[in-house]
Amino acid sequence: MSSQGNTPVYTQGFGTKNLDGITIANVPPTASDTNYPLGHRWIYQTSSTTANIYELTNLSSSSGVTSSTWTFLESASGALNTLSGDSGTATSSSNNIQIAGTSNEISTVGSGSTITLSLPSTLVAPGSITATTTVTATSGAITATNGNFVATASGTGLKTSPAIGMTGNSPITANGRVVSATFTDVSIAAGATQSLVIGNSSITSNSQIGLVSWSGATSGSALTLQSVVNSGSANTSTFTFTNGSGATTSTANITITYFLLN
Repeated sequence: MSSQGNTPVYTQGFGTKNLDGITIANVPPTASDTNYPLGHRWIYQTSSTTANIYELTNLSSSSGVTSSTWTFLESASGALNTLSGDSGTATSSSNNIQIAGTSNEISTVGSGSTITLSLPSTLVAPGSITATTTVTATSGAITATNGNFVATASGTGLKTSPAIGMTGNSPITANGRVVSATFTDVSIAAGATQSLVIGNSSITSNSQIGLVSWSGATSGSALTLQSVVNSGSANTSTFTFTNGSGATTSTANITITYFLLN
């Protein structure tokens, strides 16, 4: 137990001293440290630079024995002098270390005891961006200026090289060469196959087709796009559709939208 009083004292066994209602000790307070008024502070020096701060919040008695309740308030430590990054170390100036953002790349906002890092509304990447899953534009466009929009196909099933896909009927533009054609009253019986041919003078033997979307299957059909074949000599692309064997006859207006890449 440490003794109470406002007169400075030092006990070698406990290494404690009382200064105007504050006890500084090298041990934490216990329930048997009762000879203090409510609100008394106890600073437990855990090391030469850190300390835990407690406050006496209750005194209770049972069977003639008084017990104290010390509430932990906070841990205190020495000043932050340096802060290290992935490279380089910042040193405090006027007791402050600033976490600065970079224009159009990352923003920082300080409030209370928190600094929040976030991406700005207009992001300019200083280098390449790699997405391990999907890049989605909920509005606006994905634009490649003075460069190429490249997608690499993998896995099985119908694909082109490069393979470019988008749900819905909003095509991605690439150098303005987006081809769209609508075929009216296309009738494909159950289990049957139908080929639709689109002619375009820009289609050559080196052309590649990146399908963006197609629409038009009627209710009850099981229409699927089976293949896309280019004929550079005839300047055509042929889209072959098949209806499911157990489906109903499909009669619909089918719209096909695709990239023309040379």
